[in-house]
Amino acid sequence: MERVVTAVILDYLLRKKIINKKQHGFISRHSTTTNLLESTHDWSIGIDTRNSIDIIYIDFYRAFDSVVHTKLLFKLEAVGIGGKLLNWISEFLSNRLQCVVIDGCKSLTTTVISGVIQGSCLGPVLFVIFVNDVAQVFSDSSVCSLYADDIKLYSDFKFENGLSNLSRDLTALENWAKLWQLDINIDKCQVLQLGPSNRFVNYNINDAQLSSVGSVNDLGVVIDRRLKFNDHIESIVKKGLQRLAILKRGFLSRDYKVLIKAYATYVRPVLESTTCVWSPVYKKDIDLLEHVQKRFTKMLYGMQEFSYVERLAFLDLEPLELRRLKIDLVMYFKIVHGYSCLDAKEFFTFDNLALTSRYHDNLKLVKPRFRTDTFKHSFL
Repeated sequence: MERVVTAVILDYLLRKKIINKKQHGFISRHSTTTNLLESTHDWSIGIDTRNSIDIIYIDFYRAFDSVVHTKLLFKLEAVGIGGKLLNWISEFLSNRLQCVVIDGCKSLTTTVISGVIQGSCLGPVLFVIFVNDVAQVFSDSSVCSLYADDIKLYSDFKFENGLSNLSRDLTALENWAKLWQLDINIDKCQVLQLGPSNRFVNYNINDAQLSSVGSVNDLGVVIDRRLKFNDHIESIVKKGLQRLAILKRGFLSRDYKVLIKAYATYVRPVLESTTCVWSPVYKKDIDLLEHVQKRFTKMLYGMQEFSYVERLAFLDLEPLELRRLKIDLVMYFKIVHGYSCLDAKEFFTFDNLALTSRYHDNLKLVKPRFRTDTFKHSFL
């Protein structure tokens, strides 16, 4: 029943274009990859035009548990969800009990008075509706990017021409959070400043100064001030090697078919998550990533005496570099043909003169001009 209700609500919200286009969480054709591609695209263009970019990462304290039910129902009614469906959702949220069990000892039972139901398929959609209007409180000079309760607020500007309007927008965010009773977790809010000429600016929320950092974990990807991804690559390589060691110790079987499935399930996804955003261009980074797969293939029984190319051919595996290229091409195809939420016209320039039979429907892409390596090596 939950799945039916969720599907109907999502279909209605998307058909009526109620969900803000900057929200990438829990919606079809949206993902962490689309969120990061959209953001890093804006940042790389800003760096290429020699602008300063200030990014503020906002974190709410226990956001999913803090949603006030009466205010959630008010917002549901405001977007057009009423009648029996609204009553059903109200009953779905009401009269729920909770307790804590540790080592067989059970706490007293108490009523759940706030929050969406985590672990349900309807809960995340309700939360997306609850925070949907936050993007409307910011000025046009700032960009708000959302993934469920994760908010990025950024602005690019010429430093010599004055500061951005982010301070004013943070005040607007404070007022919005107080109105809807969501507590901003100041300790986890961070400021990342990009651009060669950028200088430190103080930003405050609730009279507390936000910490400025050299890098930040943005939806699983390490972003630094130079918009390079060396730190991220080193991090996932370390994690991949750790998982390889666990795989080697944890599986009694030495059947290479079983181990390949385990590798493809537990190790390789770590090396390929959101790869469109950070795909390496330097040989040292490419080799560093490939080293994980080389080590895996070499640890298989009987494979030590063969070269890496021979091992891949026997095991029917592809080099990670080739897989990243294919992932990029798939994402290009999705954007161009409308299978992604990203607007192709904002990302690509099409060659209108490509009218020969060699190209289909005038979809030949023009490679953009660039001034900096940051833009040169970006997804675009």
